[in-house]
Amino acid sequence: MPKPENDVFILEKGLIERELTLRKLRLPPDAKVTRKALLRWVALSLGLISPGESRDAVLPVLDGLFNFHVKRRGASVSELMDFMAAQGYEVNEKTLRYQLMKLRDQGLVEKKENVYSFVKAPFSDDLKAGIFLVLDSTYSDTKGRLEEAFSSLFSQY
Repeated sequence: MPKPENDVFILEKGLIERELTLRKLRLPPDAKVTRKALLRWVALSLGLISPGESRDAVLPVLDGLFNFHVKRRGASVSELMDFMAAQGYEVNEKTLRYQLMKLRDQGLVEKKENVYSFVKAPFSDDLKAGIFLVLDSTYSDTKGRLEEAFSSLFSQY
């Protein structure tokens, strides 16, 4: 099929500002029995891992971040490594740094002076408020841009 003369191609990769997957999952009682099961459920819900995925290196990282969040502080890479080792996780530093980078790219984790912590909402230390702020702003921006794109698209018919 020939292409219309006025086709314009865009470089999609350069347009992506943040990529978040959000899954609507049931939260069965057995998912709340252990910390590991809850970590996996959260990771699945936030799209950090895929269903049935065996590569779950993000789970020990989340475990460490939650641990330090409960203690009301962030953690350095060495502190996270020590925590994970004490919990019996076998994660090397390169993998830890990669997972932290991915969490930062998604806007869920921030780094200040080589200390990592979950993103915080203004005037709140509540973890949920920070995460929900990231989700709300990302999807609100996306919805607004979709509305604009739909309007532009419909005007071309």
